[in-house]
Amino acid sequence: MGSKTSHRRPLEFDARRFADWLWKSRTAKDWSTRELAVRAGISQPYVVALERARLSGEDRTPTPTVTVVASIAAAFDVDPIALIRKSMRPASRHVLLVVDGSTAPPIDVIREETGESADVWVCGRGQQAPKQSKPCTHDIRLHRESMKEYDPDKISALLDRELSRIVGDIEGKNVGLVFGETSSVMSYVSNPDSLIEFETRWKDLVAESAANVGAHAAWNVCVYEAHILRGRTDIDATLEFLFEHHDECWFAKGSRVHTGDVAKDKILAAVA
Repeated sequence: MGSKTSHRRPLEFDARRFADWLWKSRTAKDWSTRELAVRAGISQPYVVALERARLSGEDRTPTPTVTVVASIAAAFDVDPIALIRKSMRPASRHVLLVVDGSTAPPIDVIREETGESADVWVCGRGQQAPKQSKPCTHDIRLHRESMKEYDPDKISALLDRELSRIVGDIEGKNVGLVFGETSSVMSYVSNPDSLIEFETRWKDLVAESAANVGAHAAWNVCVYEAHILRGRTDIDATLEFLFEHHDECWFAKGSRVHTGDVAKDKILAAVA
């Protein structure tokens, strides 16, 4: 697979999963939040704040220190290391994937790069893999050809609606999302610059939309086709902007995939 790297994924604290475990463990022992606070040596409002994530579906709750997690583990007589591992998840990654005549469908390229770090894959219309490939779990569509103007607010609303439609299959899971319509939409809307500029908000918007249905957007992959990017008159500025607003850059051609700085060099050469 070319210069494929071994992704040792960065991890982040999963507030919702920790809150769910904390609440279930506390109620199983018939403890009040005050009793748990006393046993763990922390304040009752802090216990309430930690458990709040299971109700809101948001991560805007405290991230406990290792010392606090160890104290809570001791209160329940569980292994603190196991509790920490249970409370982590893959950090969300916003990926720019430029495809130049790749023989493999983008979803196959992405699966190869990401391994088993996503439980479910959700793909934008047009990226459904052929029968010989492992298809996405769900196919969604965020843009209609009748929409001659790219409207970020409509796209956001459609994403919320589409994820709500499949909530039963993605709730509580690490989800990989592939937006493969990106460059094809650029070719027929009247305002393609709006699509490019929307990348500044896309990572947070996708993460929030997934969180609203109890899922975690582990991968947020935006697929651009090199031959469509070549048509832009400001290609250097466009690529600089895209590189800046994605966590990772990948380039696929034929059966080869490149990542990191090598991918950026390959992308620049492909669209020159």
